[in-house]
Amino acid sequence: MDQVIVKMPASNRQSWTKAVHGLNTQADGGYAFIGEFLKRSPYENRLPEGAVLVQRTYAPGGGVTWRLGRVSAAVDDAVHWEAAVPHREFLKFRQEVAVALGETAPSYDGWSSEDAAVEDEIALADLIAARFRRLQVDAPAGAERDIARGVLEHLTRSGQMTLVA
Repeated sequence: MDQVIVKMPASNRQSWTKAVHGLNTQADGGYAFIGEFLKRSPYENRLPEGAVLVQRTYAPGGGVTWRLGRVSAAVDDAVHWEAAVPHREFLKFRQEVAVALGETAPSYDGWSSEDAAVEDEIALADLIAARFRRLQVDAPAGAERDIARGVLEHLTRSGQMTLVA
């Protein structure tokens, strides 16, 4: 297979791009994508034509977004990128990556309330982690998810939030 040179722009430390060759559907966030991180500019990455890329971008105040890309010598920057997806739609995005890799993944059309709760918990945990970083708080591993789970349980019990089946 032909190799294509891909240059990734320099970006903030919390943004990254991976050449993905598999999925771990039991993992959260970027840990779900099995592959190698790409080097940032000025370094070059040599990747096969058609390779699947996942990009996580963090914008202070703007949250996390995900993009799916395919390596292609036919486009100017060597990568054809799909539109960015907000982190709250991560499970659906992971399914799109599975399709791009030719793998099967559970369908999230008509999500159950449990799937939606997990999605909300992950999004809230990311917001909490961002606040911890901004405040320079060293939190124990997993504290963000524990706090998010507690907040969502409280909102559900108090009737301020309802899970839809």
